[in-house]
Amino acid sequence: MEKWYELLKSIQFEGVLNVMSLEDLQEFETDNNMSFPKEYKEFCQVFGSGIFGNEIRISCPPEIEESPIWSATIFGDLDSLKKLPDFPVDKAEQITKLLKNALFFGNTGNCEVFLWNLATENCTDSNYDIYMTNLDCFECEGGEIEIVGRSFYTFIKDIALKNVPFTGVMSKYAYPDEIFESKFTPFSLRELTSDSTTKGLVLNHPVDFANWLLGSSQALTCADWSEAAKLNAIILKTEDTIIQIDVRTRPDPNIPTQFFNDYLRLSTQFPDQNIRQVIIYLKPTNSPLVHLTSYEASNIKHDFEVIRLWEQPTDLFLTSPALMALAVLSNTPDKQETLGQVAKLIKKIEPANQWHFSFNAAVFAYLVLDNEVVRQILQP
Repeated sequence: MEKWYELLKSIQFEGVLNVMSLEDLQEFETDNNMSFPKEYKEFCQVFGSGIFGNEIRISCPPEIEESPIWSATIFGDLDSLKKLPDFPVDKAEQITKLLKNALFFGNTGNCEVFLWNLATENCTDSNYDIYMTNLDCFECEGGEIEIVGRSFYTFIKDIALKNVPFTGVMSKYAYPDEIFESKFTPFSLRELTSDSTTKGLVLNHPVDFANWLLGSSQALTCADWSEAAKLNAIILKTEDTIIQIDVRTRPDPNIPTQFFNDYLRLSTQFPDQNIRQVIIYLKPTNSPLVHLTSYEASNIKHDFEVIRLWEQPTDLFLTSPALMALAVLSNTPDKQETLGQVAKLIKKIEPANQWHFSFNAAVFAYLVLDNEVVRQILQP
């Protein structure tokens, strides 16, 4: 990994690096049944997720789980473009084949995205072919899919840091020399699409979630956005109860400490209220961290609640439009069939809102089902 450290020393970087350990990377590979290129794993241990120059963003786990969302976006554009009389069939077939084996790892501020072809032939060097395309469309200038390299180290050094002249598709990318800065800015927040989607669901449908978590109908006074921002969690209030909700796709060893500190703040601010703290884990894992239900230190023990969605009954989520997107993550013997049930329920919703609920359902389904299966079930 020496070459990565040398590269980091050769450029400016601002903030605190959000690096990963090799053990965490390997656990992520196992959980998601994928294998990363060796150079990418080294990069994640030295740089971590962040932005090169002015806008080339590179994602390490867990941000890389956004890949299916990008793929679904392109598939959606492609379905529309196929209806055009002059859209080339051979181009559509090429794009479709590539997307079925694509893993997106980066993007720019101008809708360009970078991806690996996981079906790269002769992959003896632990690298995959790297492609670039544009999320806006495939008929506009710069919208072609084109291979831009193979070595991830060379991609970062030459393209992300702009050390060589761009050619082909890259030459069409507006990246003015006069404003380029050779620097790396780590991400300050590591927010998963699935986590943030769940938080959005709770804040947009607080009564449904409060009733589920409390087990009965409750008069909800408000969903508190300001307090949520302070605690990086969701705060719901009933007449006599404060509910703090955190949502995670992957376990976090810092949750017990975080909840204990949050409890001290909330109990001081709302001394006459009952305080319930709930962590919702979305994706099955063998990690013992998802079974931690208390913070313990010296003579202190503070308890909180844990919900592992994969242990929850499916029917509970199919009775509410707000909750149905989570059904595919529940304790169902057939996730495809459950997603099919959700798709039928979505079609009963007012047409103007169907896309919103379909998108939410897709975000969670991508965690446990093949991308193509999700697309076929939820397509209009």
